[in-house]
Amino acid sequence: MKFDLGFILKIAVVVSLTGMMAWAQSASDMDTEAEGYFSGSNGPGINPPPMTDEFLPGDFAVTDVGTDGVYRITPDGTVELITQGAPIDGPTGIVVDGDGNIIVGNETNENIHVIDPLGTVTFLANVTAHMSNIGDIDLDVNGDYIVVGTSAAVRVTPAGQVTVVHSGSPFTSLQAIAIHPTTGDMYLGNSNGVIWVMDPSGTITELVAAGPIDYIEGMEIDADGNIIVADENGDAVHLVTPTGTVTTVYSGTPLQAPEDICIDANGDYFVTDDPSAAGQDAIYKITPAGVCTPFAASTLYFDILDGIAYYETEITPPSFEVTLVPFTIPIQIPASGGSFEFYAFVTNNQTVAQEADLWTWMIDPSGVVSDPLMGPGTANLQPGTTGWYRAQNISGTGAPGMYSYVAMAGDAPDDVWASDTLVFEKLVTGDGPWVGNWNNWGDPIGDEVVNSPDGVPAEFSLHNAHPNPFNPTTAISYQLSAISFVNLSVYDLSGRKVTELVDGWQEAGSHEVIFNASNLASGIYLYRLNAGSFNASGKMILMK
Repeated sequence: MKFDLGFILKIAVVVSLTGMMAWAQSASDMDTEAEGYFSGSNGPGINPPPMTDEFLPGDFAVTDVGTDGVYRITPDGTVELITQGAPIDGPTGIVVDGDGNIIVGNETNENIHVIDPLGTVTFLANVTAHMSNIGDIDLDVNGDYIVVGTSAAVRVTPAGQVTVVHSGSPFTSLQAIAIHPTTGDMYLGNSNGVIWVMDPSGTITELVAAGPIDYIEGMEIDADGNIIVADENGDAVHLVTPTGTVTTVYSGTPLQAPEDICIDANGDYFVTDDPSAAGQDAIYKITPAGVCTPFAASTLYFDILDGIAYYETEITPPSFEVTLVPFTIPIQIPASGGSFEFYAFVTNNQTVAQEADLWTWMIDPSGVVSDPLMGPGTANLQPGTTGWYRAQNISGTGAPGMYSYVAMAGDAPDDVWASDTLVFEKLVTGDGPWVGNWNNWGDPIGDEVVNSPDGVPAEFSLHNAHPNPFNPTTAISYQLSAISFVNLSVYDLSGRKVTELVDGWQEAGSHEVIFNASNLASGIYLYRLNAGSFNASGKMILMK
């Protein structure tokens, strides 16, 4: 931090000669743009040092209406200045996205700005047409920003497009919003202590009526789906269950006017507090058990603290279990192909419903992972265990050996919350009806469209070549939902056709073609499928 020594001596002399009136005059003459100083509603103060590197996971971001500042609070409570002054003007609502961008709403002009992790400020949108005072901002399940204020909730996309989510009755004096990260339910609180819940279809229900909570300024949702509320006039933090039961986690000293609240990775609550007396703004840490301790306090840095947001370091996945129960053990598939039946059970260990994707894939004897065989299907799972009957075809084209069959619950395809595995053997011998597909059928998962056992898919599709990279052979599979004239060809990167694998009419169903590249050089090749009006392509790498 830099100080002008001559400037400080000037102030000291003026104060010593003429008393407090002269101090007030000097303060009014102060160069408010000088590095290290601000002039806020509660008088002049000193800024913390500027942000030393960048906004990082585990950090907190807070807004101060009085200083027009946005601050970084590190996990050890160190305060650093991210940005201050124009274009930021009266910052209130704040949220941090998954990339560390800080989204800030200004109550002075209803502008929304984005601050990147290095502190660069960019204008995003203005919502003056929909509200006269921004209260809060949160992220929805699609990565859009939901802004509330007055009697409206609006959606602002990362591209800056603004649309109305809901405006008018029953909303009044909105101050806070918290969005469930998986169900998408929006919880909205107002200055009369009322909480509404609006589901993704737009249906609005009053969850908490006026009375138990005095004045809602901030809200956040914990890992169990409870709404944690900062009650400004009640000097308290409350917990509201998904059914609307209100209990007080903490109230009274040192809280004097809690403004906003967030939850860190350990489940602790962090609250901004803005007392009416100057120099007492602070941030407090409150555990779910009700233990309150100072986290970041300064008589110099803060003026009118408002919003607080946490940069999540790691999202704890929902508590799920997956269990596969085959009808017969061991599972042995003859050389000509066959099928096995099983039950898939998924247990939601939480106290609230949770939307989840369910899917299976297969690992063949050489270690290659297939495309999804079952699903992904999306289901809204209530607490407890839900089960489905399913059956899996195994194609006669599959190599002999031991296979792993893996069922997963989560956010497909990369976010797996729970899984289970069963094994089956594809025999070298064994006669029977030829099975030429890998269809999975049975009880639908949510709105999933299930293939029939006879191999008629619900839609056209082209799957990834497997294995990929390969040497010298790989399999290309695709599905036809109706009889079609099919052309499947392979091209090099110059666009030259190197081979034509299929060119003719084929029945509806699942098909697989083996591509042998033993006479080709190593490199990247493209395969293109044309089936009626359906066109798709893929890329594969030959490594010799």
